[in-house]
Amino acid sequence: NEVHVTRNEMLGYFNDVNDDLTINVSKPYDFLRTRTALTRTANALTLDFPADSNGDETMWKFDRMDYNFTDSSTDPDTDTMSTITIIAEEEFRNRYSDIEVTSTNVSDAKPVAMCLDTAVNKFRYWAPSETTTSNVFYLYYWKFFTRIDSEGDLIETPTPKIYKLYSKGMYYRKRGVTEPSYNQTADRYFADYQVEKLKYSGVDRKDKGTPRS
Repeated sequence: NEVHVTRNEMLGYFNDVNDDLTINVSKPYDFLRTRTALTRTANALTLDFPADSNGDETMWKFDRMDYNFTDSSTDPDTDTMSTITIIAEEEFRNRYSDIEVTSTNVSDAKPVAMCLDTAVNKFRYWAPSETTTSNVFYLYYWKFFTRIDSEGDLIETPTPKIYKLYSKGMYYRKRGVTEPSYNQTADRYFADYQVEKLKYSGVDRKDKGTPRS
């Protein structure tokens, strides 16, 4: 009935947990690993990092980029999926940045190289394509927690236990402002929350790919 705590406060508690879990570890949680398909635009040399509807970056850490090449010269067409070579940004700049895009060097084949330009949140690749093709880049990455802003959103942790412990701690801490006897109950829930958080920091993580701060 929202007597002591509102729904918006509860959603805020859930997002507090997500933020705490994010800053608590140096490597992303494997349950946040995901994949998205991206379009290759004709004559383009860059690809934006994934972002949410607010324009905020969603990629915590990069894993790999695959490319789906369709060979229409065969009958039937042949689809080939392969991983694009990722090189250092400096090496990519020295190899490809001075090459002018012309009709002779565009290619709809798999890009020969790619780098991550974290200064502008873009992938840079070579060579440019002659045509625009949808859903040919397959980006594998570890995402940030999606912000919870409604009761219809799904949590992304393996279980809801950690949210329950933190929310109960916050609930009883709020009750403790006017009724100090609740503070002991709040402390117990917060202690259990810290134990649960430590479990997350030690399991289900992988260190792979190019680090994303």
